[in-house]
Amino acid sequence: MIEKIIQRLKLEYYIPQRNKAEGKARYYEMCVFDLESKNQNEKLTNRLKARLDYDRYMKALWYEELVKINLKISRIEDD
Repeated sequence: MIEKIIQRLKLEYYIPQRNKAEGKARYYEMCVFDLESKNQNEKLTNRLKARLDYDRYMKALWYEELVKINLKISRIEDD
């Protein structure tokens, strides 16, 4: 009984973090997509190239965070 309550509390802690990571990953994915499509149509300035590199890095970072959180959630659900 107590274990189920603790399990539920852990899920309530990690689910908002997962939602945040999903949102951030999607946001940076859209930013990368927009800049890459702009890059095909016209040459990017150095500032936009730097922004594209930053967005790619942040996208990878948030997807990595999302994988970690999903792993934690799956471990909690399996117990």
